[in-house]
Amino acid sequence: VYGDRAVIFSNHAGSSDDPGHAAATRLEATTGLAVLRHASRKPYGANAVRAWAKCPLEHVAVVGDRLLTDVAFANLHGMLSIRVDPLSPGGTRVNAAVRAARWFEDTVLAPRLCRGAAPPDHPAVLAYRATTASATTTTKGGTGE
Repeated sequence: VYGDRAVIFSNHAGSSDDPGHAAATRLEATTGLAVLRHASRKPYGANAVRAWAKCPLEHVAVVGDRLLTDVAFANLHGMLSIRVDPLSPGGTRVNAAVRAARWFEDTVLAPRLCRGAAPPDHPAVLAYRATTASATTTTKGGTGE
């Protein structure tokens, strides 16, 4: 669906922690998406993403399940962040450190961050809101005025 417009930026697969990039190669074969080869883990590594995307980072969306890595990475570098539930193939074991980090993010950090909080304004969201508001006005009034 996304072709060469999407890439996986993993803190393991494709990183310097992935000997011979074997995990990246398996992930590419499984998903059909390219895995970015990089040296820096999130929330760093914006230069690798910028080099791949060949566009301003504000035109990039990051989809991920972790507040302290994926969402922080996107927000620190002006990208749109989309937080999703964790994706794990059936039977896949998640290591204890990741389980502990997810527990901390979900039960301690997220409730405190979300009290009265709103996502940062991002050009893509602002454009969507403007389009939606314009369509709503046109539909309700019939003239757009």
